[in-house]
Amino acid sequence: MLCGSRNAKIDYPALDWLKRETAFTRVVSFGTLPPNYGAYYGIKSINYTYLPVPRVFAETLDANIDPNIDPSGFYTPGLGQKYSDASSIHDMNLYLSASSPNTLSSLHWLSQHGVGLVAVSPEKNIWQDILLTHPVAGNAQAYDFTAGPLSGHIPAPRNKGAAVSKVGIAVGTFSGRATGKINIRLCSNDMCQSGTTSVDQTPDNTVIFIPLDQKLAITGPEDLSWSISTEDNDIKPAVWVWKNKENGELSPMMPLQTEFDPPDYVKLSYQDPYITIWKLANAAPYFSADNCHLTIHSTEKLEADCENKDTLVRQEIAYPGWHVTVNGVHTKTGATKDGLFQTANLVSGHNTITFTYSPPKGMLMLFLFIIGLLGTGIGFYRSRPISLH
Repeated sequence: MLCGSRNAKIDYPALDWLKRETAFTRVVSFGTLPPNYGAYYGIKSINYTYLPVPRVFAETLDANIDPNIDPSGFYTPGLGQKYSDASSIHDMNLYLSASSPNTLSSLHWLSQHGVGLVAVSPEKNIWQDILLTHPVAGNAQAYDFTAGPLSGHIPAPRNKGAAVSKVGIAVGTFSGRATGKINIRLCSNDMCQSGTTSVDQTPDNTVIFIPLDQKLAITGPEDLSWSISTEDNDIKPAVWVWKNKENGELSPMMPLQTEFDPPDYVKLSYQDPYITIWKLANAAPYFSADNCHLTIHSTEKLEADCENKDTLVRQEIAYPGWHVTVNGVHTKTGATKDGLFQTANLVSGHNTITFTYSPPKGMLMLFLFIIGLLGTGIGFYRSRPISLH
């Protein structure tokens, strides 16, 4: 502990800003606020690394943010298809799956589940993603370029301000024996960009990403056109393709590495040399009830004036030990349909609401703790030195 530690500069202005701004919302951090330190500094952060963790929370993050998350921690480096780091992911199975969350879907889910702030390192760009262009159903076949270059069309990214920086292709290299280069040309309307990469010593049946010479800005909703060719090949590589039944085109699996502008509901709110913080303007409130006017005093106390009976949602994890008192009536909290957040039943008219927490079987733990103290005291008493006179 002593020899492995070193002094570090702490960004107290940013911590103070986050503490104020997270009074009734949460922050998700990518590469700047370490897991668990939110609790240390009084900041509501969803990044964590500990066990045990509520199963419903871990499984919900798994389904909506990262299907490969380790439930013992949530400290991913980014959002989107495997954190949007296309150049390091070569497994074809990732790009054949249509169910992986993307950057914008993950961000929207977070905003609707109590996350109103996104903190990143200044040098990190989270506004990027991999657009999956899925091949049509059916058996894949290898196109070996003996008939010349291959060309076709794919859907354009729909993200505002999108630009393509890399193009992925699933290649067969005949156990790594293929040589030479693969060339890609990608066009949006009349604008085109090209890229080239060597296939020498490339593993067989993997996805390689070819950087474009310059980023290709997407100027409209029209399909992108592409062409693939090879050169300087003693043994030509193959590209895995699927036949499109509608137009007869051979369609490769062609994931696109894209960068884009932040969505309209995302606003830059804080920045210094160490951290950049974005605010999600559409973030769901900590407390909500459709037909009630809420007067919030703290995260545990509020008042609600309701036209009719209603259900209050508190964006705090539904967990054994939480109770709610409504107009003096004490009961356990309910849960939303997905089992994630707490609910409370409100009556028509005025409601005074207080949330409290006590650990399940807390009295038993206290009793055992007292027994332990007594046992320790008796042990000390019996082991004290005996004076001989």
